[in-house]
Amino acid sequence: MKSKILIAALAGLAVGAAVGILFAPEKGSKLRKRISKKGTDLKDDLMGKVEDGLSSLQSIKNNLLSSAEDVTDEVKGKTAKIKTA
Repeated sequence: MKSKILIAALAGLAVGAAVGILFAPEKGSKLRKRISKKGTDLKDDLMGKVEDGLSSLQSIKNNLLSSAEDVTDEVKGKTAKIKTA
């Protein structure tokens, strides 16, 4: 749900920026350069957000694996105690 909202917001931002640039009174060459720069900036911003999201997912995965290992060790310890009793 959050990813859909983020994508919609970024798409709206891109469309708004493009429309604003297209209606600006400039030479065609300057306009194309501005559009290109805005597109590059938006792409870089999006890639940064994707990388942050992937980093967060990696961190969550590592925490879950660590917790699973802790539970496994605890179960092994309790099983060993039961076997020796």
